[in-house]
Amino acid sequence: MLFVREDTVEAAWNVVDPILGNVTPLFPYDPNTWGPTEAERIIARDGGWHNPLPTTHEESSHYHNRSTCIGEKKR
Repeated sequence: MLFVREDTVEAAWNVVDPILGNVTPLFPYDPNTWGPTEAERIIARDGGWHNPLPTTHEESSHYHNRSTCIGEKKR
């Protein structure tokens, strides 16, 4: 169909216009982070987010010092 009637165009816009108007907001966040803080609300109902990285310097040094091989004695 090359040309459509005006009522057909209006009917199409009645379907498309609400979709175009219902835009999901974008939440900016800093590079090298886990994402925007608004994402916390999304995952909160499932128990929250588990950040696999250490949160303190002490925890970080603990994981860093665990680089010994199995069976190797600690110094």
